[in-house]
Amino acid sequence: MSARSRLIDDASQWKPEDHICGPFALRHAVAAFGRFHDVDDLAAVAGTTRKDGTGPEGLALAARRCRCRLEVFERPVFASARAELLRSLRRGRPCLLLVHDMGHWVAVTGARGGRYVVFDSISGKPVSVWDEPTLRKLWRSTHEETGCRVYEGYSVVPSFAPARQARWTPADAQVAAASGRWDFDRPVAVLTRNAAPAAVPGSVSLAEVIRRAARDLPPGTAGTLRMLARVYGLRVRRGREAAAIAGIVNGLARIGGFRPPRT
Repeated sequence: MSARSRLIDDASQWKPEDHICGPFALRHAVAAFGRFHDVDDLAAVAGTTRKDGTGPEGLALAARRCRCRLEVFERPVFASARAELLRSLRRGRPCLLLVHDMGHWVAVTGARGGRYVVFDSISGKPVSVWDEPTLRKLWRSTHEETGCRVYEGYSVVPSFAPARQARWTPADAQVAAASGRWDFDRPVAVLTRNAAPAAVPGSVSLAEVIRRAARDLPPGTAGTLRMLARVYGLRVRRGREAAAIAGIVNGLARIGGFRPPRT
């Protein structure tokens, strides 16, 4: 299960490896809470192997390392499973799904209008958008013991109050896919350092500040930065807009830049 463990910026270097899809999916589910973990570390905690991948028990151990727990749901009917998935997402809880007849893990972090934001290590894209027929087809599995149809998923529940909560939409996922990046940790960290605390009154949307200051940012980066600021709900104190943009530019320079999408 899954893809190459060291997440990197250049999608052309990504080499899929099926066995670590579980840690990869968990990593992106927990990233929705603004916390980022190394896939190799999660795989080690989960006991992931090349032969067997990662089972639910191992993934639960890795989730505890992230200060989260997994709540399982199994449904024999797609409509019921979909309702539970959407209920979890509305509560701010990403879900891990067993797909491809329980042979592969993916993370679902958002949904809108019958379209689902999916982090899938072997998709060839940083993030994918599945429509409902695709979700139904790939999620449907056969239970090993009973031989009955089953849709199995796991809600990722944090044991802490997330300072940031990512709200992915299919439109955001399309921007992320076009960016060519596999790892958003560093730009998200730069944006967060230059944003106001979530509860500060009188703040303005950082995504809107980035839109207005696009010419001051490295070429080709404004769209992805706006998307990340919007996904994580980042804001800036009113009157601090110019300082925030300057901090973002300096922060990107310190981390070695931010590649624009390939053309």
